[in-house]
Amino acid sequence: MIIIRRYKKLDWWSFLDQIEIELSRDADVECFIELADELRLRMLECVSEGGLFKLKAPAKNLKKVFDERKQRDIDFAKLEQIDEFNEIINTVID
Repeated sequence: MIIIRRYKKLDWWSFLDQIEIELSRDADVECFIELADELRLRMLECVSEGGLFKLKAPAKNLKKVFDERKQRDIDFAKLEQIDEFNEIINTVID
């Protein structure tokens, strides 16, 4: 599997801004998965406990918006995509 990190070069604050931009555009399911995966990869790169804490807030918000979008649009995502997103985002939140 090849992982392409579109957001890797963004610093933390720019990445948070990018999340807001993507969510304001009514992002598709692939975008949600990419954002969740970037949060997970940043968690793996993070060394400090405080760093892990700062990842949880945007992860929880991303999950909330994903769930709202899923409720609003039945055709938004396939079951496999929903499972993939939940698996990724739960590794950051838990």
